Amino acid sequence: MMATPRIAVVNDDTAFLNLMHELLTDEGYETIIWAESERAYDMIRRVKPDLVILDIRMGHPEAGWTILDLVRLDPTTAHIPVVSSQ
Repeated sequence: MMATPRIAVVNDDTAFLNLMHELLTDEGYETIIWAESERAYDMIRRVKPDLVILDIRMGHPEAGWTILDLVRLDPTTAHIPVVSSQ
């Protein structure tokens, strides 16, 4: 039996997080939502999702870019696809 794909959604908009959680869960994905940019990279490194949906402008304009850079520079997470938006 195949493992359920895991998607992490990182966004400071709780309404968006709740909507994405509902939509993705209904489609059969394991969904992890995260609203804090300060610990988002640690969560990604620990959980190792199959995909990250990332808000680039969390908290302050550079927060999402910092998370993306950390994910890309870490050999244990660099393979994880990241979809981002502003």
